[in-house]
Amino acid sequence: LWDKPLARPALATQHFWLATIGIVLYTVSMWAAGLMEGLQWRAVGDGGLLANPIFIDIVHRLEPFYWLRLVGGTLYFVGALMAVYNLFKTMRGPESVSTDAAAPVPAT
Repeated sequence: LWDKPLARPALATQHFWLATIGIVLYTVSMWAAGLMEGLQWRAVGDGGLLANPIFIDIVHRLEPFYWLRLVGGTLYFVGALMAVYNLFKTMRGPESVSTDAAAPVPAT
């Protein structure tokens, strides 16, 4: 983007893995929570009534998934901050030494 090498390539790798793990945790926890909530809403008792009619009871059962979502979101956010920091350092870093590819090559 700025015709410079990345300021800290190791930080870019850490950003990638933190963001990837964060997104996976976030996505899997929300998928599992949605599946669990949907199954609880479909559960019926012997009389044909809902087995879990009180909404807040279902929400309380989903709390571990929300904590996992918080961890995943935090990892993703930290990874994004690392990426912004790395791009800022790259942008503000020393100018690159460009070699002119169109320079004529002397004949031998």
